Amino acid sequence: MGILSRFINVVRSNLNALLNRAEDPAKLLDQTLIDMQAAYGKAKDHVARSLADEKRLEKSLMDQQGEVKRWEERALRAVEQGDDELAREALRRKNEHGRMAAQFQHEHAAHSANVQRLKESLHELETKIEELRRKKNLLVSKQRRAEAQDQIYRTIEGIDSAGAVDTIE
Repeated sequence: MGILSRFINVVRSNLNALLNRAEDPAKLLDQTLIDMQAAYGKAKDHVARSLADEKRLEKSLMDQQGEVKRWEERALRAVEQGDDELAREALRRKNEHGRMAAQFQHEHAAHSANVQRLKESLHELETKIEELRRKKNLLVSKQRRAEAQDQIYRTIEGIDSAGAVDTIE
């Protein structure tokens, strides 16, 4: 069992080393940026749909409030005309539309709060994308500098090794 686990560890370490050599930080940052921009586009669409829903809720609320006023006016006219039955029916309808308006008001308020949170999240994502764009060039240049420094150290090491060979000769 020990040999098998050691073999698996050797294979895994070699695969990880191969992946590390194949990994290009600039390409990874580019892909991350592309993924974030795609998420931003989806979030922006979602915000737009939510804003449209909010407008529909607002229109429904206004319609219900208009109906409340309309039935209230009808009830007043019925009272003025002395038709109590019609006045009661108009008040019943007014109350019904009043309850509906209250429900739409509640839904509209909750939806507006959700839309506001979505807008804030969208703005945060936009800020993160801009920050990644700014940092990307800095990170790529740091990585290239590290690679160049590594190459310099290898070259110096090779020169020192060549000097040791000369000394031995």
